[in-house]
Amino acid sequence: MIAKNLVERLTAFYENVRGCQLYENSPEMSYKCFCESFENFPYYGDNLYNLIYLSYQLQDWSKTIEYIRFVRQNDILHPALHQLVEMIKEQIR
Repeated sequence: MIAKNLVERLTAFYENVRGCQLYENSPEMSYKCFCESFENFPYYGDNLYNLIYLSYQLQDWSKTIEYIRFVRQNDILHPALHQLVEMIKEQIR
């Protein structure tokens, strides 16, 4: 069980880094990496930030709202994540 948990977290970290590297040249591929990271470990704050930012940028409103709800329901601690969520809320209104 510990090994499985560790593999999930490492995969999430790897996919997040990969998504950051792909961002400039291929936002769609980057988004897929962030989604894969989320599937492996949804509580990873850096990835959630990237996922929310990019889903908003790609105008995938339903996913943006879904991820924002996840952050709020699970009280994810990340210094910039809550600022991003508030900024998006203001712009959506």
